[in-house]
Amino acid sequence: MPVLSEIFLMQASNKGYDPQTLQDKDFPLHEAYDAADEIYFLTFRTFHELNVIMKDKGIPAGKQDGSTGYFPQSDRESKTGQEKYEEDQILIWRFFTELTVVMCGVPAYPVVDEFFRGAKEMVETGQVPFYLAFAAQIFLDIHHLREEVGRAFGILEDNLRFYDKEIGEHLHFHENMRSDNWPPKYDVFIRRLREKLRWVLDDPVHHIKLKSSQAAGENPHPSILERNIMLKMSPVLSGLMLYRFRSEMYNIGINLANAWGSITYSLHLYNALQSEKLISERWKGIDTIRTLLGDSNFFVGNAPTTPADYSKKFHLQMGATVAAFSRNRRANAPLYSRSGARVIKHGVPVSRMFYDRYVKNTGQVDWKAEDVAQLIELGLDVFPHGPLSEAVKAQQKTTNGKKQPSLLAEMHPEFLVNGPLLMLQGEALEFAFPYMAMHRECWSLLRAVRKYCHVQLQESFTKSYRDQETELCCIVGFIFMTAGNKQMKLLWEAGIAVDEFLRSQGSGAVGSLGSQKGLGVPSQYLEKQKLRTET
Repeated sequence: MPVLSEIFLMQASNKGYDPQTLQDKDFPLHEAYDAADEIYFLTFRTFHELNVIMKDKGIPAGKQDGSTGYFPQSDRESKTGQEKYEEDQILIWRFFTELTVVMCGVPAYPVVDEFFRGAKEMVETGQVPFYLAFAAQIFLDIHHLREEVGRAFGILEDNLRFYDKEIGEHLHFHENMRSDNWPPKYDVFIRRLREKLRWVLDDPVHHIKLKSSQAAGENPHPSILERNIMLKMSPVLSGLMLYRFRSEMYNIGINLANAWGSITYSLHLYNALQSEKLISERWKGIDTIRTLLGDSNFFVGNAPTTPADYSKKFHLQMGATVAAFSRNRRANAPLYSRSGARVIKHGVPVSRMFYDRYVKNTGQVDWKAEDVAQLIELGLDVFPHGPLSEAVKAQQKTTNGKKQPSLLAEMHPEFLVNGPLLMLQGEALEFAFPYMAMHRECWSLLRAVRKYCHVQLQESFTKSYRDQETELCCIVGFIFMTAGNKQMKLLWEAGIAVDEFLRSQGSGAVGSLGSQKGLGVPSQYLEKQKLRTET
């Protein structure tokens, strides 16, 4: 605090305030609000005063009458320094009270930001860490945007309700489906995730405050009955909560698609039908998936365009080795890879860098220069061209054949903030894509193909064809086998079935993207931001 006080004196003096007046113990700091606000002095002072009160009277219980004195509809610019300072204090006190309820009653709360972490450290140690003042100042700056603050929680709520519905539809769809690749424990995990997101929406903090009010014999004020005040007040916590559940849904969706093979094998069939011009409809979901994930996730080498290659590339994806298709292979050459079928790889590398911290809660809070450098290098895969790539390449120019010692040595601070922001936006659609819905859509298409081609499959593959749900993906292999032998009837019939399916229900997964809000950075923000490096 003494050091910050000295910095405040210099800052205020530079803005024209009289140094002698500033050092007067009776000088109201809010008179120099602008100078103090720029260096977090008032925020730090608020926590310092709060800390003194806590040491004397304990953790504040907060007001029960709901009279906060904060009116987001008011014009902040017209307020005096005192009015701004009082508004900031009200916001910090109210949010801090919500955090203390979580600290005391909800120790396993799903996400923690720097404000939360700093408040907890202050309660436990009696000291005010500077990063708490920094996080709180960001919190206040966000609230100075006035009524836009609550929009983040609205996005979170819409997405969690969408995930709740998605999980319900998945459990219903898989009610009677069993596979060795998808044991029951996976659905148990999904049910627990659903319980967790419903618990968040129901707001455990609200229930604790309500019980406390009832235990004290008080009639709860309407403000006590309001749910999710903490998340509504903090767009940062709302964003982290959305990241946590979106990460889980992403992992589940990719693992589900890999376990059943639904997306990969449907994509192979769709590619073949398009190549042979046997369908007229476009499959928006698969087209989007293919663009987002790339052909390398679905084909060994380039996508096949001939009947002979449809079967070969399909079986390579199923796990067959290249030797299996060699005319001169060794007698003991393995026909199938020990690692099994090739699967969709988990992508979004920039977004997943935060997974351990915010989903697994490992507690890592110290980002080093190496972490930022790794983040930026990963970003080159997201933005191989444009300002991000140019800025990084500028740092990698060689001098006498040797690279510069540090990728970040001359990088402008604005780049270090906006660069990762652009990277995360570049991965947003891939990260949020409804893979669970896409799995169901693909599986339903394969069912439609099996139903239409059932008689022909029985006639052509009497011994090996089994009309079982777990064998559904194998019908694609049967269709390709006949096509490879220049018998196109099955592929032609599959095209009729696929066309009919796509006309009636082929846009469900892509359509559900509209239920997910907040998939990127507003374009008006991006237009104002320009990445640059120091020259």
